[in-house]
Amino acid sequence: MKPAPTDGAVTEVTIYAADHPGLFSRLAGALAVAGANILEAKIFTLTDSTALDIFSVRMRPPAVRWRRRRNCPSCRR
Repeated sequence: MKPAPTDGAVTEVTIYAADHPGLFSRLAGALAVAGANILEAKIFTLTDSTALDIFSVRMRPPAVRWRRRRNCPSCRR
């Protein structure tokens, strides 16, 4: 898998997983921590208790990701 481009291109991330409470929240949080700005999300719950989540994301440049984490009081651990 290639890293997502940071030149302003939009990348589609598709996740198919067993559905459970909080799945969408965890996926969105993981994308945000990885430096993605979520532009759109489509969520489908299937009859077999699985979920299909499709995110359109744009990656922040690495320098912006670092600056935001460094200046975030709740991110210091």
